[in-house]
Amino acid sequence: MAKIALEAAQPAGRRKKYTKYTRTHLKIRNLRFFICWLVLVGLLVWGLVRIHAYFDGCLRKLESIQYTYVADDMAKIFTEKRFDELFDYEKNKDAQYLESREDYVKYLTALAGEAEIEYTQISSPNPREKRYMVTADGKALAEFTLKETGEEYTYEIIPLIGYTDGDKIYAPGDIYIDTIHPVTYDYTVPDYATVTVNGKALDESYLVGQSEDLFFAEHLYKGVKGYKLVSYRFNCALGEPDITVTDAQGQSVPLEEVGQDSYRYVFLYNDEELKPTFENGAVEFVKQWCLYSTHNTKRANVLEKVVSGSNAESFIRNYESTWITSADTYAFRDVSTCNYAMLSDKVLTCEVSLTYHTVSKRKENDYLNRYRLYVVNTGNGWRVYDFELLGAQSDDA
Repeated sequence: MAKIALEAAQPAGRRKKYTKYTRTHLKIRNLRFFICWLVLVGLLVWGLVRIHAYFDGCLRKLESIQYTYVADDMAKIFTEKRFDELFDYEKNKDAQYLESREDYVKYLTALAGEAEIEYTQISSPNPREKRYMVTADGKALAEFTLKETGEEYTYEIIPLIGYTDGDKIYAPGDIYIDTIHPVTYDYTVPDYATVTVNGKALDESYLVGQSEDLFFAEHLYKGVKGYKLVSYRFNCALGEPDITVTDAQGQSVPLEEVGQDSYRYVFLYNDEELKPTFENGAVEFVKQWCLYSTHNTKRANVLEKVVSGSNAESFIRNYESTWITSADTYAFRDVSTCNYAMLSDKVLTCEVSLTYHTVSKRKENDYLNRYRLYVVNTGNGWRVYDFELLGAQSDDA
């Protein structure tokens, strides 16, 4: 008992402090550690993915705007022979062709055939553009250019630091087809004529300039409708076009070439058929007119050959010839007629030339006369209703 009491009386020693974990507590602690580790790894992976995505997007964008890719896209129009797209591309430019899309595609398809189409970059005089040549089996086919847009694509190599990189942005430029050369055609034709190019009748949108009067415009008989000359201008680029000019009856209108790819209406005369019928009457009128001008015949002999109330009658009645001496003798020399034409079914024109030789008071004179007559069928025969002097009269002593 005494031993027990003695031990109890001694001071107690310092106890060791520790935490006793149960199996459940250890599992929870390990799970928290694993979750934290997963979160940190996930954040690291997410960060790396984001960084990779950023740089990958930048590089892809930078790669996509490289001029070589823009050139590839333009070149595919040729290499893949998408000539219908090429037609649309050029139609938006200044070169306007009269040919249709089908004509254009057919022409280039036949031209390219089975040739191997390639393209290569060539030097450009403009530092702000890049130039390329397209060849078909080594032969020049076309050229196209890329042009700087004035913009640049840039990105930060180290985000938030400000160190950047990038490149200039290019856009499709112009296309030049070496085998297509627009040719401008000019056709001056009567306003009643139809100009047809490759099966297409031209409308008024192809007219240029002002209409022109023909030589007889001011000398048409009342009620007779004349016509004017109008000019069509159009462009063709696919070889030699099929061009026809026809009247209302479908007959070909006569033309003459007056310049490079320029044609003009030719007014046709019909001397062969009309001259035998009308020559004597035309010559007789001019002779009577000459005789009246020298007081060698009565005015009535001239007026009976003209239409009453016409310009011809007015001119003859008002002609002043009191200063002219009557011819003692006279003769008509070098008589000829030409340029017969029907202006309508009842109106005729022709030209008469002759030399009126006279002797007055022993003085010889030669009067050169060249007239264009306008004659109409009044129902009672053919009568002159107008005439004009084509060559100035002169006299030789």
